[in-house]
Amino acid sequence: PIYVHSFDPAGTTLRTLRPLIESRELIVNNKYEGGKETDFRAWESEYNDLCKSGAFEYFGTYVLDSLTLWAHTMMTYILSQGRTGAKPRQLAYGIRPTREQRDYDIQQLWGLECLQHMCTLPCDLIVTGHLAPKTDETGERIMEYGVSVPGQFSQKTINIFPEKWITRASEGARGIEYKYLTQTDGKLIASTKIGSEIFSKLEEPNIRALMKKADFPYEDRKITKLF
Repeated sequence: PIYVHSFDPAGTTLRTLRPLIESRELIVNNKYEGGKETDFRAWESEYNDLCKSGAFEYFGTYVLDSLTLWAHTMMTYILSQGRTGAKPRQLAYGIRPTREQRDYDIQQLWGLECLQHMCTLPCDLIVTGHLAPKTDETGERIMEYGVSVPGQFSQKTINIFPEKWITRASEGARGIEYKYLTQTDGKLIASTKIGSEIFSKLEEPNIRALMKKADFPYEDRKITKLF
């Protein structure tokens, strides 16, 4: 089965996912989609409990959806802890402290530690993310697109993962068609290690088929325990 921790509001409500959810092939935990101050610590505690219980020995794939909103939830928690000299901002949805460099440093440290641990799980791992343009010094010319998380966290995060695929949409004969970009095209930074010299630059969005094509295990694990 696939276990999803969803931080994206309504991110797992796609019609195509309903049969998988009903059959329990896809287990969705969406209680962290609200972005509350307590959500990050609650997720961290639950993730730790899943590790201790051996749950990841039974899951075929663990999904974090998405890195962008997960990092935002982490920052919300960091700011909620308060610190001496923090300058509050009055916003439409409440009073929030101004973010400072040390807040981003903490986010980067915690985030990298968490992601590095996820890469050691005894199951496949998928971490999704939203893309954001990176511009030159003038702010006008788009140099490339990276994961939408603050500062150096974006580049350091990307370097953790051996597989970096981008879902690319284009207008086709049957409407919008989706492909996985597995190699950099200049501005979209993608790469693959398992598919080196095997994958085409654009592949059909079928992870199981690509795992098989790269001669990696692709079969489902049998569901022997429910969590």
